[in-house]
Amino acid sequence: MAPREPVMTARLKVIRADVRSIVALFYKPLPLYFSGSGDLSFTGTTRDFTGTGRVVLEPGSAYGEKFTKATVTAALTRDRITFPEVNVDKGSGTVTGTGWIGFDRTYSASIESRGVRFSEVGLIAGVPVDGIFDLAIESGGSFSLPWVSASLETEDVSLNQVGLGAMSAGLQIRDKVLTGSAEVAGDRARMTGSLALVKPFAWNTELSIAPDLFDPFLLLGKNDLAGRMKAVLHGKIALRGVGLDEKNLAGEASFQELAFVLGEYVIDSDGPAAASLRGDRISITSLELSGQGTKISVTGGARYRKEVDLSFLGTAQLSLLRPLLRDLEYSDGTAQVTLGIKGAWSEPDMAGELLVRSGEIKIRDVPQKFSALSGKVTFDQSRIVLDVLTGEIGGGTLRATGNAELAGLSLLDFSTKVTFENVTVRYPEGLSSTLSGDLQYDGDVSEQFLTGDVSIRRARYDKRVEWKSMLVDIGRGLYQKKKSEAGWIGDTQINVRFHGKDNILFQNNLAKMPLDVDVFLRGTVNRPQLLGRIEARKGSVYFRQNEFRILHGSADFVDPNRINPVLDIQAEIQIRQYLVRLSVSGTADRAVVTLLSDPQLPDSDILALLALGKTGDQLKGREAGVGMSEAASFATGQFQDIFESRARSLTGLDRFQVDPYVSKGDTSVPRVTVGKEVVQEKLYVTYSSNVGSTTPEQIFRIEYILNKHFSLVGERNELGNTGADIKYRFEFK
Repeated sequence: MAPREPVMTARLKVIRADVRSIVALFYKPLPLYFSGSGDLSFTGTTRDFTGTGRVVLEPGSAYGEKFTKATVTAALTRDRITFPEVNVDKGSGTVTGTGWIGFDRTYSASIESRGVRFSEVGLIAGVPVDGIFDLAIESGGSFSLPWVSASLETEDVSLNQVGLGAMSAGLQIRDKVLTGSAEVAGDRARMTGSLALVKPFAWNTELSIAPDLFDPFLLLGKNDLAGRMKAVLHGKIALRGVGLDEKNLAGEASFQELAFVLGEYVIDSDGPAAASLRGDRISITSLELSGQGTKISVTGGARYRKEVDLSFLGTAQLSLLRPLLRDLEYSDGTAQVTLGIKGAWSEPDMAGELLVRSGEIKIRDVPQKFSALSGKVTFDQSRIVLDVLTGEIGGGTLRATGNAELAGLSLLDFSTKVTFENVTVRYPEGLSSTLSGDLQYDGDVSEQFLTGDVSIRRARYDKRVEWKSMLVDIGRGLYQKKKSEAGWIGDTQINVRFHGKDNILFQNNLAKMPLDVDVFLRGTVNRPQLLGRIEARKGSVYFRQNEFRILHGSADFVDPNRINPVLDIQAEIQIRQYLVRLSVSGTADRAVVTLLSDPQLPDSDILALLALGKTGDQLKGREAGVGMSEAASFATGQFQDIFESRARSLTGLDRFQVDPYVSKGDTSVPRVTVGKEVVQEKLYVTYSSNVGSTTPEQIFRIEYILNKHFSLVGERNELGNTGADIKYRFEFK
């Protein structure tokens, strides 16, 4: 009688055991990064045994797939290991499964996934696809000849955050052949394919696309370009090959419909568009695009990452640029292109030309439109040459030439020269100037330089300065300088001279004076600097109903770190028997204002004389009322500024001003002053009168300028006296 085998019984309690280390004791190390706790039991002989176990896994990852918690139960018999229950918490969903593995290398598995997101699957990490999906997998057979049946469903799948709609997919493995299919949004797109799982691993796939309008930039994740263009595709793409051998790679693409929508402009393909793939070479067999005023054909092909050989021929409307360039408000005209791109993939050479005819463009924030644009751009290997571009803007003409050096399709450096004549620019608001000169723009990808010389043929600044509102805002802390940036062009280094002596006029509610300008604009576009001088040798400055005659005025820009000119202004006015001299000196942020009179008066009397036309003694205790009137004038300055501006525009007057005034009867009343330049730079008429007083006090003044030295002045003052003067002006140099 043979001895009986011993019966063994074992129980093992596991606490946070490193599963990867345990597996490595019996098998090679596997990518299992988690620890587990649980109970394991074993009973029987070496020939007839059973075992059970239940393990709870802490957060970790298996084969690159992360999970937050897992529970595994198992049962061991002499012929297989059974997994009655597997539960895994993964991201926002769960994965459950059952199955067994036989010691004869057979198996069976059933897996279901609910509520997991694509973005939580490590196998497709980096692919910009998302959405909640349900997955079911059934598999069995032997490890050498398995069978698999899988299905995937999702109600809304997205690519680069663009919703594509519902998607369903299926996969089958039978007799060592994998077949699969997927559909998006019903018949919006369908893909099928197969792969032999034995050498030489032959495969094929086909993608069918139904007619639909989509944004290609959004699908590619180019959100900065989103909305500029949409496309319509209808056709098929078929690929086939053997493993990863590119020599056996082949395919065809055929589109019955290919269209691009740019705003209101549509470009369609003339007939089917087709391309083929043989090995590593893609060939365009048919591609012609046409639209209103546009017809372009594309021929040639390319070898991926090796060489390119493409040709573009045809005519295109410049309006196509509008949806592609957001700062372009309007464009029109035609461009005829003949271009070939040939050579190494990374550094191809370009040859051909681009002809622009009758072009018109309007750039955002630039008041004028560029018109009558005509020119020629030549492409010569790694060089782009702007032979000449002529056009009109602001009533003047411009001419541009230049070139750019390329390394492949990357910019190395560039140089552009623009010459313009009698171009009228209306910028900033209130300034209209006619300019002539040359500008040179040079640089590379790291730094750019703008240099030139600009002659000011004529200029006029007439924007009303709301000085009362501005002072109130300063007191409230609301008047702050706003910082603005101009993108990559903002770092361009500037050195441009602006100069002119004739027909440069500053004329608004504060002053009227001709200017001599000679300044350099330096620094960068984002942080400009101004160096030079602006000078006035004659003219008038207005304060209340007073008109100061400028003796000399200059602003010297000498600070290279900020725009803070040094002021030197001398002006005077005759009020009754007093000659008042105004002097402003110092930097703009710390200017010192000095008032002197002849005969001499204290400062308070000079201010009263300027504001109210009377000295302190003549006010007879009305100073408090005058102060209240001035305070009310400043408190309501914004409304007064608006009223005076509207009145000027409605009446056509050059000057319309309302100020407080103390009449002969010692009552505070408004005083209205109006002025008009009857004959340009020759005849000036000014009228001033109090309003609401029982006795009107009217001042009528007329000045006729004979030449730069002599003028005739006639005046009737508030007392009713009439007089005439001959004014003579001379300058010390």
